[in-house]
Amino acid sequence: MSLVKSLSWPLVAGCWMIFIIVECWTPRPPVAPPSSDVVAHAAGFAVLGVLLVMAVGLRDARSSALFALVIGVLWGTVTELGQVCVPGRLVAFTDWVANAVGTGLGVLLLVLGMGLVAHIHNFRQEE
Repeated sequence: MSLVKSLSWPLVAGCWMIFIIVECWTPRPPVAPPSSDVVAHAAGFAVLGVLLVMAVGLRDARSSALFALVIGVLWGTVTELGQVCVPGRLVAFTDWVANAVGTGLGVLLLVLGMGLVAHIHNFRQEE
């Protein structure tokens, strides 16, 4: 495997993590009442879950999925707790849950999708 291929998914995942942190730690004018953006959190972290699994590789789907889930949940925790110091931002348990659920959904969809593709590929080879 070339160096470019081996670094591409980790680089994309790292860039997405930076995007998330910049988005979550950018000061916002206070909104009354605070708006809930759980769908945006879940979607952003679902993408992160997919990218983290791809960054680790799919040779061992279970350990790749577990690693991606742990890193995604930790990153969600960092992004939420870091908002304590950001004007106009609030630390919200619901956002943290959305981050964790989004990561899990992204990981699950990728692993199930790759399993389905492998199953179809094996089925076609048997014909």
